[in-house]
Amino acid sequence: MKDLSRIKKFQQALPDSAYLIEDPTQIYYLTGIKLSLGRLLITKRGYKLYVDGRYIEGCKKKLPGHVFPRAEKKIAEKLYFDPATTTYASFLANKKLCTTLRPKKNPVDQLRWIKDKNEIAAMKKSAALLWECYTELTKKLKTGVTEIEIARAFEIIALQKGAEGLSFEPIVAFGENSSKPHYHPSDVKLKANDIVLLDLGVMKDSYASDMTRVHFIGKQTAQMKEIEVVVKESARAAIALCKPGTSIGDLDRAARAVMKKAKLEKYFLHTLGHGIGLEVHEGFRIHHKGPDAKVLLEPGMVFTIEPGLYLPNVGGVRHEEMIIVGAKTSENLFFE
Repeated sequence: MKDLSRIKKFQQALPDSAYLIEDPTQIYYLTGIKLSLGRLLITKRGYKLYVDGRYIEGCKKKLPGHVFPRAEKKIAEKLYFDPATTTYASFLANKKLCTTLRPKKNPVDQLRWIKDKNEIAAMKKSAALLWECYTELTKKLKTGVTEIEIARAFEIIALQKGAEGLSFEPIVAFGENSSKPHYHPSDVKLKANDIVLLDLGVMKDSYASDMTRVHFIGKQTAQMKEIEVVVKESARAAIALCKPGTSIGDLDRAARAVMKKAKLEKYFLHTLGHGIGLEVHEGFRIHHKGPDAKVLLEPGMVFTIEPGLYLPNVGGVRHEEMIIVGAKTSENLFFE
């Protein structure tokens, strides 16, 4: 990895002592190197990547002068670690590497909120591939097919079209199962006049995509038609505010105002959306009462907008888009 600007930004946010990173996704973000196991030590003056014999040769070619055999002895007086990603077993092992070991929120989390041009290009490719796979999948929505068959078909289509994998297990829900936001596909068969909820994502160039759409197989009841209209209006209301300077909380409030007017807000069971990048859920959550509610949107932020309404034992509708904040407005990576 020739561009080490992310490590430099990390160093600017560091306290005087060293920081130890073990999470493979964070290591990849900072160095461009994919590992299943390793330790990245960053100080104000430099950095060292400690790996075992499986990775030594390859890593030395990518980061010459910065790669060392896996550390087992003292490497610093004081070390900070990420309490959100370090297991207790790792904590005990890391105590051998320093005199003082203390938890501290990882500065890389905040850095990942803002995507650079290369990341945005990768996310656009991921979203375009997802849309292509989704379009192909809809051809298989015929009565008699099962939820599991559709979920498996999506994975096959995605891999055949060049995805590196799925960004999460597909949610395929027929009929009243669509009222369960994080449903796991089963052997339920698709029937005439059923609702079909598809929540899908792929990985491309190491970046995730995420999208939800609902189809009606046959007739749509007046009740579910109203639900669909309100959900899409909620999405449009939030997306209209997706520009620099808008608070994350205001996006959620805008969507909920539409639902409240229709007297349906009580059926909204989750946050309005989430950051996305190397991981499908990354960084902030979009909710007016959440810890990130007062954060203002900035160019380079990428996130989902996914309002949903869920009627128990009847069905649900969720509509999910991926949004990139630009210099003055935003870009929707899918099609409303």
